[in-house]
Amino acid sequence: MIFDDLDPLPVGSNVTEGACETMPRLTITLADRTHRALKKAAARQGRSMSSIIEESLEMRGIRTSHTAWEVVAKVRARSSLDPDAAMVLAVEETARHRTER
Repeated sequence: MIFDDLDPLPVGSNVTEGACETMPRLTITLADRTHRALKKAAARQGRSMSSIIEESLEMRGIRTSHTAWEVVAKVRARSSLDPDAAMVLAVEETARHRTER
């Protein structure tokens, strides 16, 4: 998982799950056919192209540090492992995941 600790620039705002979040602008270059497919998918799903791109990035494991800490808190609440055992397991699972790629 990749975590982004950078604070976004206050260029615009986006309401996500009831929270107001500032959103930086990003310019990307896509092949024409990819742009058309993205635009059609957004229209078909009644969503913005940005929301589809953001969802795709999250599915590839790119998360904010805030999201990561939420996941860690949930796991800790349900775990019976002590911190040292949890760290060993995390390192082992990370290594296993990287070798599967």
